Amino acid sequence: MPLDDYREQVNDEKMTVDLLNNITDRYGVSLLAACRKWIDFTDRRVVMIVARDGIAMRVRASKSALKSGIFVRSGMQIPDDVLVAIGADERGFVSDRPVQRPAGIWNFTRGSEPVRELALVSEFLDMSLTILQFDNAVDVRDIEEEEPWDAFDQFQFNHRS
Repeated sequence: MPLDDYREQVNDEKMTVDLLNNITDRYGVSLLAACRKWIDFTDRRVVMIVARDGIAMRVRASKSALKSGIFVRSGMQIPDDVLVAIGADERGFVSDRPVQRPAGIWNFTRGSEPVRELALVSEFLDMSLTILQFDNAVDVRDIEEEEPWDAFDQFQFNHRS
């Protein structure tokens, strides 16, 4: 997938089923490859979660999502109220377009916020794919980088407690 051509195809669009299908057809790649490429270059706050049996197996987040405290760990239990859980009996995409979801369904380091979910349930691969798309209301340039927590800090914290 040549990056310049890929960017031209995506052109700062929100990820939809039609856009994913166009990308996979154009480049002959999987949905996961198309999503990973988009997440690698987008300025949007987005996360891709591949899960099996309600457990996050593979996760990829855009740089701006990580900077704003949106982080999902592999091995994390997928919340019960997400689209893949609600549409678990469906096969294929639960919706053609991202579905707006309220704050409180997904919780992250810096709290919870509304999110748009695009979800796929694959019976053939025995997995689900969730793409979380967040508003860019948070200016990630304003988020201060936290100093890394090291052993000395941990010792000081425990000694004060």
